[in-house]
Amino acid sequence: MDKFSIYELFSFIIPGYLSAKIIEYYLRFYGLRLPFPMEGNLNDNLLMLIVAIVLGVAIHVLTFEIINIPSLKRMKWWIYKPADEYIKSSKFGELPMIMPAVKECYEKDKNHHDSTSEIVISNDKKLDYYDWTFDFAYYYLEVNDKITQAKNFQSFYFLFRNLFVMSMVHFVILAILVLLSFAKPEYSILNWNTLYMVLLLVALTWLIVVVTTWLRSKMIDRVLWSYYVDRRTKEMDNK
Repeated sequence: MDKFSIYELFSFIIPGYLSAKIIEYYLRFYGLRLPFPMEGNLNDNLLMLIVAIVLGVAIHVLTFEIINIPSLKRMKWWIYKPADEYIKSSKFGELPMIMPAVKECYEKDKNHHDSTSEIVISNDKKLDYYDWTFDFAYYYLEVNDKITQAKNFQSFYFLFRNLFVMSMVHFVILAILVLLSFAKPEYSILNWNTLYMVLLLVALTWLIVVVTTWLRSKMIDRVLWSYYVDRRTKEMDNK
């Protein structure tokens, strides 16, 4: 198994394992337990590993569903800001300077020229030209087996994006359990430990957002620079 596969697998296993432990923690309040053991480590417990992967993949799928919900546009920008917003940002240094050349390479590979800044996908959805170029560059590198470094950043990005969604689901669970605590005091989770958990969760969620946006920016930067250098190298070799 190569490094890329390990990184990608971790982006599923870690959120899945943490989700299982969180579920186990709350079930203890009601005298319940999971139907499978959560003791030991993942290497020694094959069933735990399978459960972690299943939950991790479910969270990953949920992440894609969430970022496509129009009413959650703000949340989408926290973890999935469009590529064009990163490219046009001054924080990227030289990346905006090479985009005309990247666009030229893209148009040569696509064998067409489009002077518009947006590509209409449907009546209510448009894609900025830079987004379109980024997607093409990504698949170009993938087909030519030159995307390993960018995919490493992507795998870590998926890990933190999945952790963000997991924390959002955790907030929802906490809110439901707090309401249940008022309705049925015998099931109350209102204590200092819960308060500390909420404060810790808020701090971790903020940190996750910061890391997630940084990893996505590095992934975009790596994809476009890799595509640019590869195409320019091929053009020089053909001269």
